[in-house]
Amino acid sequence: MFNYNQKKHTKYVLMLFIFTFTCLFSHNILLLGDSTSNTLQKDTITQPENTILSAVQFLPEKLGQCYNGSGMAKGVFVAGNYAYIADYGDGFDIIDINDPYNPVKVGYYYDGSYSIDVFVSGSYAYVADHTDGLEIINVTDPSNPEEVGQFYDEGSANDVFIVNNYAYVAIHECGLEIIDISDPLNPTKLGQFNDGGNARGVYVAGDLAYVAEKELGIEIVNISTPSNPSKLGQFYDSSGAAYAIYVSEDYAYVADKDDGLEIIDVSDPYNPIEVGQFDDGGTAWGIYVEGNYVYLADDLDGLEIIDVSDPYNPQKVGCYSDGSLAIDTYICGDYAYIAVNDNGLTIINTGKDSDEDGLTDNNETEILGTDPNKADTDEDGLDDIDEIDIYKTNPTDNDTDSDGLSDGEEIFSSFTDPNDEDSDDDTILDGDEIINDLDPNTPNTGDTDNDGISDVDEVNTLGTDPKDIDSDDDGLDDGDEVIIHDTNPNNNDTDDDGLSDSDEIDIHGTDPKVNDSDDDGLTDGDEIDIYETEPLDDDSDDDNIIDGDEIDNGIDPNSPNTDDSDSDGLSDIDEVNIHKTDPLDDDTDDDEIKDGDEIDNGLD
Repeated sequence: MFNYNQKKHTKYVLMLFIFTFTCLFSHNILLLGDSTSNTLQKDTITQPENTILSAVQFLPEKLGQCYNGSGMAKGVFVAGNYAYIADYGDGFDIIDINDPYNPVKVGYYYDGSYSIDVFVSGSYAYVADHTDGLEIINVTDPSNPEEVGQFYDEGSANDVFIVNNYAYVAIHECGLEIIDISDPLNPTKLGQFNDGGNARGVYVAGDLAYVAEKELGIEIVNISTPSNPSKLGQFYDSSGAAYAIYVSEDYAYVADKDDGLEIIDVSDPYNPIEVGQFDDGGTAWGIYVEGNYVYLADDLDGLEIIDVSDPYNPQKVGCYSDGSLAIDTYICGDYAYIAVNDNGLTIINTGKDSDEDGLTDNNETEILGTDPNKADTDEDGLDDIDEIDIYKTNPTDNDTDSDGLSDGEEIFSSFTDPNDEDSDDDTILDGDEIINDLDPNTPNTGDTDNDGISDVDEVNTLGTDPKDIDSDDDGLDDGDEVIIHDTNPNNNDTDDDGLSDSDEIDIHGTDPKVNDSDDDGLTDGDEIDIYETEPLDDDSDDDNIIDGDEIDNGIDPNSPNTDDSDSDGLSDIDEVNIHKTDPLDDDTDDDEIKDGDEIDNGLD
């Protein structure tokens, strides 16, 4: 069967780990046209030289089932939270599918006839009944469906399609009937098209009805005037038997009992042309199309999923079979609802796996938070499925244990545990051991560089190199810096005075932790390298002026000063140490009174 109307269902999250091997077949079609008619016939089929492989696989998994007792499920339609089953020999069933793992039959209608197909629109289910024609059933109360109308004049109804106020019914040996259902209690026949075929399925799009006519292939009928439908074109397949049809854009997809899936270009309704086919030996009864995928109810082969993104090269990308007879299917969201001949309704998750990582798209988006289009979401070198099934790591975090190594590095390079930040339990993170060229798989309790500090303390506490006795190359062992001198083993000049720690200790005797050891206002490095003063004596020339003040006032810190350089009556020493005036300016405040006179007269 084929259906047109779709409604979204509540999604149920689930983990899918069942892989289905898929077979990929494709065909080229050579079509020969009859110049005297608008009927085309398939002539030969050849295998293409190059088959383009699909980038998507499907991993279908069964969720739930609702048995139908003594009947035979022939058709299925889904609307809202209910699946409606045409149950040959047991009437018409309504199944609550709110929980896809536990579908429950909540209502049924049976009048002794034989239901073949069903289409639900609004408050009514329209049933194609093999012996009673079109039955109209009110399903407002799913637990108590009631027949409100019926139309039957001849033949056996096989399929029904509803558009607005019209029912299009495919009838055995009677072709296509168009019935006005604007009054459900009193359906009336408007028109009929019949050229002697065996109508098995019908699909309506716009002003055209596409009829699967079994041995006659498909016929395209103009229904713009319902009272006078007329044939436009036909595709005839001498070897097949068209049972169901679904139209999407410019293509009609046909479930052919003998030839599998046939793809017909119907862009020109007067000249339909077969462009592709897929057949792996099953018996195709029902069909549904969603996007670039055809879902084929294929008898004992179960549900087959076929990629038709290239209609000339259809490819099988997934299948589900449990040995029962799949007769019809309806796709809604991630779920496929299958009418199974002797087993009622089967619900499966179609399991689309866009990135072919073994996880379904639904599983990745709803449960795991992984990217359904990237096999390795966190780019750690491990496929998402392997992180979940094998390594038990987080597929959205490239460093699950936060040890500084990606999960992939731990598995393939360092051979550490990606779920344990310290694989050898030596209190050093695996990443730190790798950085410091230690073995992350052997507990480290030693002092590799013999500097007096354990490797553990060097890595975890100090950040020094456990394999270098002098990490900062200042001439002091790391252990001496930490234990004796209290200097920074990672900085060769702890006090940033321009002298290395070892020079301060071994040569100058200055404090490597204080940049001005004599507190004279000059750094130890400046005293040594620039002024050549004594870094341990604040007054190198013993003139009672500290070196820093002499430098600030332009006086030589290495020559004792007893002068009055500016001839203001004050010695330079007194100006610097007592009066804080400028020993090189006789009038520091520029008030035209010499500094000495101001001092003598008690002025500032």
